[in-house]
Amino acid sequence: MLGYWARAEARFEGKIVDQGQIAIWAPFYHYILAEFFKYLAYFGALEYKHEAILVLNVVCSTLSLIPFYLIVYNVSKSKRASFAALMLYAFNFILIDFNTFILIENLAIPLLVFAVYLLFVHSDKYFMILFAGIIFGSVVGLRPALGLIGISCVFYIFFTCGKNIKSVIRTMLFIIGFLIIISLIMIENYHVSGGKMKSLSAHGGANFALAQCRMRRLTTHYDGYTWTLSPPIFNEGNDFSRREIYEAPVPFYNQKYYYRLGFACLKLHPENRLENLKMIKALFWGPLFPFAYSIKWIAPGNKIFSYIIFLMFISLGLLYCPIKDKKLDSRKILFLLSIPLWIMLVGYFYASAQRQMLPAYFAIYTMFFALLTYIKHYELQALKYFGVLLLIYILPSII
Repeated sequence: MLGYWARAEARFEGKIVDQGQIAIWAPFYHYILAEFFKYLAYFGALEYKHEAILVLNVVCSTLSLIPFYLIVYNVSKSKRASFAALMLYAFNFILIDFNTFILIENLAIPLLVFAVYLLFVHSDKYFMILFAGIIFGSVVGLRPALGLIGISCVFYIFFTCGKNIKSVIRTMLFIIGFLIIISLIMIENYHVSGGKMKSLSAHGGANFALAQCRMRRLTTHYDGYTWTLSPPIFNEGNDFSRREIYEAPVPFYNQKYYYRLGFACLKLHPENRLENLKMIKALFWGPLFPFAYSIKWIAPGNKIFSYIIFLMFISLGLLYCPIKDKKLDSRKILFLLSIPLWIMLVGYFYASAQRQMLPAYFAIYTMFFALLTYIKHYELQALKYFGVLLLIYILPSII
């Protein structure tokens, strides 16, 4: 949070070609913040920049409720389910809490919701598909780990639009829009780094090494800087068999070095392949803001809504019933389901935390309330399904 703020201020003050701009985290967010500062300065409101960003967080979050409601209605065809989903999503404690911080998610999540709305509601319009590609490209520029969702976007557009020449055109327009914004971000990153960074983020390889080598702390020194990464997942609790402290001899942007290091650790410790599943668990139950848990209401609020989202997620297996009976559009459900599944796949290989699952919340809410619309037709199947889940849960303790 302070990192985004400090880098945005430095860029605003003219420190553009500087290693501090790209050393860790995807820099696109603080590029945007720096531009926002320019507008505030133009209107003489720069002294209120912190308050303005928090207000902007609330505005973006609130505006995203409109496409969210329309997505739920488009999938469920129920105004009652859409309104219920809207109310619970709008007052999700974790998402509200995030609005009080300066974080990528405050912009990336509303943009992702809007992009999915365009795909679901306007997939027959060429310009809207191109625009969806640009919006989704911005999402990936902000949070590169969400890039795999683009595969689902491409398949959804192609198979929804009839698998003909028009379908190919729509798919290509989405890809073109996506590549335009991604290319512009990468060009700026290349410029800012003095030609040293050729990707959306400098520390993807370091994140992989953190996860596979179980590093509590990874430090590197170069160009007069000292940079340290310390993922909460390896600093909170004792879920992992070992946790290392490592000093690297090369910058984070040398991603090949860190990927080789990560694969070497995985080869040396094959047991990590199974233990990595605990990193997926962290997407639901892992640390969110450990440093803020001293505030009384944060930890309980986070725990309650973590249970809610987890119960929603494990209920989604019942979607098979309304999909089989053609009550729900299988293409839209599969697309939405792919969002948390892609995030879980990334979470298996990279150091993760609950924060990484937040962009999937809107998809989980949508599917859950679409399921509730038809659940009364499948009461017996629901009893059997949850009975099996309960048995799986208690069986290890019995054995």
